Amino acid sequence: ALGVYFGENITSDVISPWIFKKYHAPYYKMRAKQLHAAKKIIYVHIDGALRGVLPLLEETGVDCAQSVTPAPVGDIPVERLREVAGSKIILWGGLPGVYFSRLYSEKTLLEMARKVLRHHLEGHKFIMGVADQVPPDGDISRVRMITEILEKEARYY
Repeated sequence: ALGVYFGENITSDVISPWIFKKYHAPYYKMRAKQLHAAKKIIYVHIDGALRGVLPLLEETGVDCAQSVTPAPVGDIPVERLREVAGSKIILWGGLPGVYFSRLYSEKTLLEMARKVLRHHLEGHKFIMGVADQVPPDGDISRVRMITEILEKEARYY
């Protein structure tokens, strides 16, 4: 395996910065040292409210914050995700899963996808994807629509 995925489901709604620093950060630092020595990439699932914990993740040695959920579903606007997270960590997400449901217009999803591209296209540490997951009532044609947008408008490194 190229990497190790920690499916923590961290959210600032449950994990305060104090709890993260006291309990999570030392563990991640220990694991990062071990896993990086074995040439592994470390992914941590973090979604929902991010403001309290996302800024602390980079200093632990974790390589990727996976399932990053921007406002209005999360609590950090798309344009501020990099600023809050730091420059080194890979951000993976950006498209709230609920936008794949027909309860939201395709236009809402398209606007969010283009907003993510507008603010993160220049960086090489952003993977656009669903944050957290396509819901049971999700429309698979919307997944294809995002794929088409990425093929036309994104860059790959």
